[in-house]
Amino acid sequence: MPMAFRFSPGVAAARGRLRRVFAIALMALVAAAPAAAGEAFDEALAAYDRGDFTAAAQGFENLAEAGNADAMTNLGLMHLHGEGVARDEQRALALFSQAAAAGSPYGLFHLAGMYRDGTSVRQDYRQAADLLRQAAEAGHAESMTALAIFHRRGWGVEKDPAAARDWYRRAAEAGYPPAQVELGRLYEKGEGVASDPAQAVRWYSAAAESGFPLAQFNLATMLDEGSGIPRDRAEAAVWYRRAAEAGVAGAQGNLGRLYEAGEGVAKDEAEAARLYGLAAEQGDLTAQYNLANLMLAGRGTAEDPEGAVAWLRKAADRGYFRAQTMLGVLYEKGHGVTRDGLEAARWFRSAAQQGFAPAMNNLAYLYAEGIGVDRDPARAAEWLGHAAARGDSVAQFNYGWTLEAGDGIAPDKVQALMWYGLAAAAGMAEAADRGRALAATLSEAELDRAEAMIRDWRPVQGMVE
Repeated sequence: MPMAFRFSPGVAAARGRLRRVFAIALMALVAAAPAAAGEAFDEALAAYDRGDFTAAAQGFENLAEAGNADAMTNLGLMHLHGEGVARDEQRALALFSQAAAAGSPYGLFHLAGMYRDGTSVRQDYRQAADLLRQAAEAGHAESMTALAIFHRRGWGVEKDPAAARDWYRRAAEAGYPPAQVELGRLYEKGEGVASDPAQAVRWYSAAAESGFPLAQFNLATMLDEGSGIPRDRAEAAVWYRRAAEAGVAGAQGNLGRLYEAGEGVAKDEAEAARLYGLAAEQGDLTAQYNLANLMLAGRGTAEDPEGAVAWLRKAADRGYFRAQTMLGVLYEKGHGVTRDGLEAARWFRSAAQQGFAPAMNNLAYLYAEGIGVDRDPARAAEWLGHAAARGDSVAQFNYGWTLEAGDGIAPDKVQALMWYGLAAAAGMAEAADRGRALAATLSEAELDRAEAMIRDWRPVQGMVE
């Protein structure tokens, strides 16, 4: 029986999700000072903000010589980065040390950063943690957040998720947006706390309302996905837009997906293409893939197969399995590139080895037909088995046909019926038709076995071993 092999184009729009780990910031200048030095301090800070680093450094120098610890910290930062003064890490270290000795939380925080990174001093996580604790106990929210990271990672302290949670909470309750985001993430993921989507939304919302783009993105993603809360894509679009306007690539890409699908916003493929383009230029892999799909179809933008290939190649070269699969499809068909079965096989194999079932199915097709590889029905059946086991309905249909025909594998009509049944349950009419025809040839006992196998089947997850 000839094989009616179904090919997986794999063109569905992909969803992006941003992950962020906070590090200790080293460039935030202290923006307040004791009242006695307030005017001079404010003048130096204003000079810095307008880019007059020489005037700012002179102002902070004068205040530092008068014993102002916050001015010492800011002057140390300017020496650390060579702004208005010569870059001098030793001078920065000395200034941070003087500020820390005077009890400045900001000085303690930045001195901790020097010990953490080993900048002009031997790297010492324990010393960094001790300095951060002093600053945190003095109410410095950035130090609380940094100390939480140290407890999460076991840097200079015992790894302690509960302590990390408590420091994040103290900083979050002090109104520090990065800590609010991290606390929200702990509640969203259930790390060190019981999973609580409502608490995650609470803390993401607090930071989002203060204008923190990452929080806006995370809140939008929860609303978009309905992660433990009612799905609300219209509200998700509002928050995606705010984060997108701040330049968050993941938000630009996800908002583009809503415009492409017309979910939560009026369908607008041109706007989707524009947003995908913004995210793609920032290196967002899913946006590069989604933009390429629009360009291939000429939806929302001019049809441009060669341009689509260029975007797919950028994402594929960085290991994105969907882009690798689509690039394989284009090489197999010769669309936007010269037809090349060897290149198609290379890209399908790369994606298949990451556990992407449509790529496994397509690689099986190449082995079944001898395109770019030696014809090998047994290898084709093996890859189909992997893809079918991962829930790909096209592969399930193809594997059923292979088992029914005994092409490269021992024939097994009961298993074949099981795979047809699973593909049919996923909505494939052709599988339902083929399953009915096969069922008419089987005994009642064989039908019962196939039904039991369908009932007990569970998809496999992960990469091929």
